[in-house]
Amino acid sequence: MNKAFKSSLDAETANALLTTGLKSAMHMTLLGHPVSAASMAFVEAVADLLLTQEQGQRRDRGKQLPKFKATISAIVIDLLNAAARRVIVPQISGVVVPEALTYGWAYHGRHTEYFRNADHDVSKRLFADCIDDFERAGLLEREKGISFQSKLTGSDGKKYETHKATRYRATDALAKLAEAHGISSGGYRTHFKYDLPRTVIELREPSEWKDQPNGSRKKEKGKRIRLAPTPEVEALSQPIKELNAFLSAVKIEGGLHWAFRRIFNDGDKSKPAFNKGGRLYSSGPDSYQQDSKETRRSITFDGQPTCEIDIRSSFLTLIYGLCRHHCLDEEGYSLGNPHEEDLYSLPDTESRSVGKAWFTIAIGLHSMPVKWSAARVKDYREETGGNLKKYRVAEVAEKMLSKHPVIGYWLSQTDRNSKDLQFIESNIILNTMLRLKRSYGIPALPVHDSLIVKTQDAEVAAGVLKAEFECMADIIPCLSLSKGTSVGFEIDRVRPLRTQEQEALLDAANF
Repeated sequence: MNKAFKSSLDAETANALLTTGLKSAMHMTLLGHPVSAASMAFVEAVADLLLTQEQGQRRDRGKQLPKFKATISAIVIDLLNAAARRVIVPQISGVVVPEALTYGWAYHGRHTEYFRNADHDVSKRLFADCIDDFERAGLLEREKGISFQSKLTGSDGKKYETHKATRYRATDALAKLAEAHGISSGGYRTHFKYDLPRTVIELREPSEWKDQPNGSRKKEKGKRIRLAPTPEVEALSQPIKELNAFLSAVKIEGGLHWAFRRIFNDGDKSKPAFNKGGRLYSSGPDSYQQDSKETRRSITFDGQPTCEIDIRSSFLTLIYGLCRHHCLDEEGYSLGNPHEEDLYSLPDTESRSVGKAWFTIAIGLHSMPVKWSAARVKDYREETGGNLKKYRVAEVAEKMLSKHPVIGYWLSQTDRNSKDLQFIESNIILNTMLRLKRSYGIPALPVHDSLIVKTQDAEVAAGVLKAEFECMADIIPCLSLSKGTSVGFEIDRVRPLRTQEQEALLDAANF
């Protein structure tokens, strides 16, 4: 935090801003290495500084020197990338806070488990030694293992603590040393590259709602389950590694992407299963998936413009397809019409976002909502500028269930939830990306229920996406393109049958 700005604040406010920065720290991958002459010289300069520090510690690296320098490279690029990140600071009453402050914090656990079977080859001992050397040389600062909210008292009168790993941040001295070697903050990724990860499959325990010190409740994501290298995990990993290797050869600009990992949810330590969730997430700090759709329009592949193909009303369309045999009678769909122009539009509402907000809550809870969630109210305000609370939940429910009775069937007659729908959707997206790569050499980046492809490849990509959706859900979805893109593909609406191959995947989700 800027020292002059910090000195103008009272201790409580300054600590609150510091905590915000520490919470938003970037995870250190320790997979970076220099690829330019300038970055190699820079690493050598840092190594010389650290070796000077170690002379006082009476250490002789000897045969360890190559690994020592490799560890320095891994640490320095993570620190510099973290320093280049910007974190939006929440408004604080009575304080004029800059729109964004560069916090630059990064973290990596010091416990043995964070180094055993890790993607990187950095040892626990060398990491600790280098971090100490960086600090002695004035190249980083640290906030030791921290307990957030430790001074706050909850509504039950108890003290609450949330423990986090030690945070590290590059000092101005490290940034100036990089600049002296011709490496500016905007060119870190030009001079350093990241190795592709070896571990690309994650399984997490179910999320939990936890009480907060202010009396509210917050949903915290489930803990990561350590996976043994079983044949099943290897089979799931192979296509992700294939896509990572393929996309690493594509020059992606206008958005950051390093590699994908596939995250499955609602796992059980005693009996791991991979049939919930399964979406592809772009690893690394500030990936393109965190950008707004407007920002993503500037993404290019090998200098070529791209467009984003969305599956409109993806989950609701999936429900229609998966419940097809329960929805049909001799006259057609008896539990709603999946082929309307906009499945979320409702009479007497100012935006389709009202119906979408209700549906999102209902599918997430797998029950009828009784109130608007704070997250949906916030999203609606940001998207439309309106107030979602002016619509009574019960009235919106009545309109949605009247338009789509299949939702009522899904909630009352099945025990499936949003993670099951994510599993089906993730397989559609993954299969589409693999088919585009293997059959056409077309690269694609996913954003959960959409794909970014070169504009010139949009028609082929749309056709493959329709085909994969149809195989999985017995229905062809409505697709839409990002604004400002004109591609002449049409969507045929028919009800095809699943293939035996896709039935096997559906069986895994108990459909």
